[in-house]
Amino acid sequence: MTQSAGRGLRLNSDDPNKVCLVVEFIYEDVSNHQVTFPDILGQAEIYPPNSINRKPKQTESQLNLDSGDEDFTIGSFEIIANTRTVFELTQKLKPEYTEVTKLIWTEIVKIIRDNKIVSSSEYQVNCQRLGLPTYATLKNMKEWTNPRDFFGNKDDLTLKQVKVILEKNNITTETEYLKIEEKLGLPNLDCLKVKPDWWGFDNLINGVEKPLSEYSRIATESGIQNQRDYKKRYKKILGLVTYDCLVQLPGWTNLSDFLASEKNNDLKYYSQLARNAEIKSKNDYNNRCKSILGLISIFKLEKFQDWTNWDEFLGLKELTLREMSAIARTNDIDSVREYEKKSGNIEGLFSHQILTKMPNWPGFRKFIEGDFEEF
Repeated sequence: MTQSAGRGLRLNSDDPNKVCLVVEFIYEDVSNHQVTFPDILGQAEIYPPNSINRKPKQTESQLNLDSGDEDFTIGSFEIIANTRTVFELTQKLKPEYTEVTKLIWTEIVKIIRDNKIVSSSEYQVNCQRLGLPTYATLKNMKEWTNPRDFFGNKDDLTLKQVKVILEKNNITTETEYLKIEEKLGLPNLDCLKVKPDWWGFDNLINGVEKPLSEYSRIATESGIQNQRDYKKRYKKILGLVTYDCLVQLPGWTNLSDFLASEKNNDLKYYSQLARNAEIKSKNDYNNRCKSILGLISIFKLEKFQDWTNWDEFLGLKELTLREMSAIARTNDIDSVREYEKKSGNIEGLFSHQILTKMPNWPGFRKFIEGDFEEF
């Protein structure tokens, strides 16, 4: 095979003026074995192709790689190695290099574990300080598989470890997190949200929770309608916490109140919702409010300053006794027991208890037969 490559070889890390030389070569490997400069010298740094002289001069000053000569600087871009020299040195160092790389890899892994480096970004920032090869060189080593194997299982990171990484990279929002989680080797946001100590992104970054109303706004704008819907979808919605965390927040009463807390704070608004849902009584409201998006609990509803009674709230006073009598007969109601059983599910009918307290109540038999005088 034929390959062309440019590499910077570290020769003297203690002397910045003699740090490396760059070699460009074309090498025919008759054994079809890919040979790279790490195979030759065990340590290398890759430089951008545009920093390499693409037309090296083949002169008598060509590098003898076996000489150990370190009198080269970064500017020595024209020095090349002929293919014979590369081939001979490769064959000579191959067995020796195999043993050395195992030691080097083990040392590298130990260093990153000791220094708690858990992402490629952290590695690139700290590799020079720790005397490690560049990240590009690291990925060219034969032991390399993938970032997850090298840095460890990122999903095992604690929230404290994640917070440290985010602070170092000035990440303050979930949107920013989604953009850099893979690059920084961070757990998927879904994995964070199921951790038992997860209290939301604001808590992770600033140590404080959002107010309940903020979670409510996010949930209602996302169209969440009930507990099952919340538990199913919260992971995919930016800003939400687990349901178990949610119910522990100050001000929590129930999910109906939670999903309605950001709605219009007007009794008429909830009255219209209830009428649109054809709610007929207080009991009917109590049974159905949790399943109807936007309705709040009876407890919270009756706290409104302009609250009067359920008949007015549900719009039941719009019908007369004669009109309700006609509705009852249409629905084949002919006894008190049947009225009590059916009235809660029939639009326009009061409960039997409220019905009997109306002015000019003639009694149930006359009511159901329509034999009474209107008031």
